[in-house]
Amino acid sequence: MNWFKSLAFFGFCCFLTANLLAQGCLDIEAKAGPDLFTCDPSMPVQLQGETNADEYEWTPSTYLSNPKVLDPFVNAPPGKYKYTLKTKGLSSTNLITNGDFESGFAGFSTSYSYTTNLQPEGTCYVGPDPSAFHPGFEQCGDHTTGGGNQLVVNASINSGLNFLCKSVPVTAGKMYLFTFFCKMSLPPILVSSVLRLMVLVSGRYLQVALVLGLCLNIVSLQNRVLH
Repeated sequence: MNWFKSLAFFGFCCFLTANLLAQGCLDIEAKAGPDLFTCDPSMPVQLQGETNADEYEWTPSTYLSNPKVLDPFVNAPPGKYKYTLKTKGLSSTNLITNGDFESGFAGFSTSYSYTTNLQPEGTCYVGPDPSAFHPGFEQCGDHTTGGGNQLVVNASINSGLNFLCKSVPVTAGKMYLFTFFCKMSLPPILVSSVLRLMVLVSGRYLQVALVLGLCLNIVSLQNRVLH
């Protein structure tokens, strides 16, 4: 899977951290609970599921008060029934190596000019302080310690240029959670426009239109992508 990001029109942006988590089972625990019975049909049993998964559902849903909660009531006529707790979750392993840019720009490519001089449009560079690369940028720390690296970008007016590209191997049919953090690094008096950030995943665009405010206004964006 290739993922690209481009700015649709002129603006300044700090791009911080990228994460891609895959749907997986290694970190998921699930229990359907003990076998249950009742001798009084007017007293329905209540399932006792347990899991740390993000999503779960009982199957079949027949006679259940709500198949998407861990403890639904079973309002069934006399008989024997079997219910299965199905879960879905994300692995804790980030598939994007160097997503925090602590190893510089290693592992990525760009259509922008990679340079410490970010005054021309269509330029980018990795470092802890945007103001070191452009006199018009605010001094902004990253969203973790405040002193970590970030990709600093002076956006191009050409929307066809990708400022960050990386290939990530994925498995067909799995769901992936893509997360990244971004913010504007302009002085408050200049922040008035909408920044449109485009994300391309396997040939499909995920478009996000945001008003990114002051330097301290860090925005986290998440997209679930079925490959």
